[in-house]
Amino acid sequence: MLHKRLDCEVRKYLSNLCSRLSKNDRRDLESFLAAVDRVYVDLDEDRTTLERAMNISSRELLETVEERKRLENEVAQQQARLFHAAKMSELGRMASGIAHEINNPLALIKANSGLAKDIMGDGKPDFSEVVRLLDEIELMTTRIANIISGLRTFSRDGGRDPFLPADLHTLIKESLWICGERFKKNKIDVIVDVAPGCTIKCRATQISQVLVNLINNSCDAIGELSEKWIRIEFKCTSEFVEISVTDSGRGIDKKILPDIFDPFFTTKEVGKGTGLGLCISFGIAKIHGGELIYDENSQHTRFILRLAKEPVSNSDAAA
Repeated sequence: MLHKRLDCEVRKYLSNLCSRLSKNDRRDLESFLAAVDRVYVDLDEDRTTLERAMNISSRELLETVEERKRLENEVAQQQARLFHAAKMSELGRMASGIAHEINNPLALIKANSGLAKDIMGDGKPDFSEVVRLLDEIELMTTRIANIISGLRTFSRDGGRDPFLPADLHTLIKESLWICGERFKKNKIDVIVDVAPGCTIKCRATQISQVLVNLINNSCDAIGELSEKWIRIEFKCTSEFVEISVTDSGRGIDKKILPDIFDPFFTTKEVGKGTGLGLCISFGIAKIHGGELIYDENSQHTRFILRLAKEPVSNSDAAA
């Protein structure tokens, strides 16, 4: 075998060398060369075995990677369906309040329209009163438009939306419109300390979903308290935005704190929560290059949504 691996010059050199050696030395050299041949044979067999094993391993690895990708896609699709179902469940729970929120201004618009017609039918109409009634109608239509805008933002699936600049003040205002009837019904004071002009690059639909979830959680938690308020504040730096939602509750029991972001974990009664709200919100914060934190140092119940103003994420590229 060795002669197949050595070039002509080397073989010629060995041949000349053998002719000059004694019989014993020649026999030793031939034994040595035979041993070298056996080593090459073993190496050939090992290489063949190794190549076969590597081919099998490569195929298995490729199959494993493809299977993992398939499972990841399947899990992502299931999560999207589950998250959307949770969102629809939340909308269903708020439906009566939202309907009331829209019906009230509609009733006022109808009444004002009738009054305006009556005044205009008078021989000497009071145009200043008509203008006042029309101003109220305009205000109510704006209110309805804001509610509908907030609902549209909240209800649609924003998982494939690109990351676009959005005004933080507008996002919070639209989220509050959705929950407005709950504040009135439960006599909850809402304090908003968010000035216009702070813009973040985000998926507005998803951020609205987080805010509505945190606000609704606060409404549920303080509904039976004598002191009922919710405060929304923010800090805006060159890199991050922090939105905090604080309510008059006295915080979350430390025993359950490790579980609050787990899927399906809830302390609410059956039918009053899916246990997905905080889990989904935590995931959305992560997608936006941020985090959702429970503030253990606050004397009240306080969650902080920290978002990168320019999130570095592959999500918008994959969207």
